[in-house]
Amino acid sequence: MSSIDQRRSLQPQLLPNRPCFVGCSFALATSSPPLLSDHVIKGRLVWYREQIASTSNSLDYFKSVNTPYHFDRFHDIRRDDSGQEYKVSCTREQFTMAWIAGINGHRFHAELLFSAKTAEEPEVVSRYRQLKTDLVKAAKQWSMLYEQVDLAMNLLEQYENSRIVPYYWSYQWPYDITDLEMGDLLNPGCAKEKLTSLFIYAAHHLLKISPQGYRNDFLEFADMLGCPSPDICRLPGLSSYDDVQEDPPELWLDGARSVAEKAPEVLAIRRRHAFR
Repeated sequence: MSSIDQRRSLQPQLLPNRPCFVGCSFALATSSPPLLSDHVIKGRLVWYREQIASTSNSLDYFKSVNTPYHFDRFHDIRRDDSGQEYKVSCTREQFTMAWIAGINGHRFHAELLFSAKTAEEPEVVSRYRQLKTDLVKAAKQWSMLYEQVDLAMNLLEQYENSRIVPYYWSYQWPYDITDLEMGDLLNPGCAKEKLTSLFIYAAHHLLKISPQGYRNDFLEFADMLGCPSPDICRLPGLSSYDDVQEDPPELWLDGARSVAEKAPEVLAIRRRHAFR
């Protein structure tokens, strides 16, 4: 089977409920994009491409003035202490892989917390008392990070559908990504003009913590509770499947020296997936 045929044979698995989580269509368009122009238009904060449509009576293709944009890469422009400007960047693929990591982490911690709260066995209750503070904090962090990525996807899709490219973010760095405040957060139903650069840092943080796995004591506690394995969301080209080999992560950065020295925690991880 060719790599293209193998990729086509794979299907999205266990996506979140769309009415509750609004990033699904953006994520699916990343996994299986429409026909796109090869020309990348490089905006100040967003790089994008035009969709290509075909006429009904011809095999010729043309750029449609009515089709949505397809965003490719996102930037946050920052300045160091000397005033030098540099970018922290995130590709669409990275952003969607962070969304997948976020929903899977959210599911695991939320299910574990729910099971712990409803347990009655004395040894389980005792162990929950020991883990409660850390578990509640972890569940909140995974949920909050995922929600921010999910909401940002929806707002970016609104920009795409409107054929508008953001020229500025509503609010920019600094964020404490491990202790976000309410003023930093997007709210469900907010206007697209309220989109901040937080989603770039949330995506990088999710990509950073996801490969580390979940805490061993949480996993052991899940075994003690007999928690069923949570649903694992996967998308072709963006997730590991049992029958697909995956290339190792490749590091890249924008702004070279400034980002490497001043913000190593937000180095982008570009993961190329090979379908053999």
